[in-house]
Amino acid sequence: MSAGLEISKVLTVWSGHVPQITMDRISIDGMGVPPCYPNHYGAFMFVGCDEPTDTDIAAIFELARANGCDWIKFDCDGPVVAGLKKYDW
Repeated sequence: MSAGLEISKVLTVWSGHVPQITMDRISIDGMGVPPCYPNHYGAFMFVGCDEPTDTDIAAIFELARANGCDWIKFDCDGPVVAGLKKYDW
């Protein structure tokens, strides 16, 4: 049934794993590289392209790639991931 379908894997993390200023930039202009798509709860970020230009997301980007993910979902209600930085905002 899945022949010919392209299925993507998503890593969901708490949006507090990045500084508020970074999430604000994502919400305003999508940051550009990598492509980001903000929403009411956070944002989706595409992992299958160039390295991120923002060092605040580099560890999350690496975690997603190491787990075979194509996307990162930053979610205000997402899980807190052990080993990632936490920012109170």
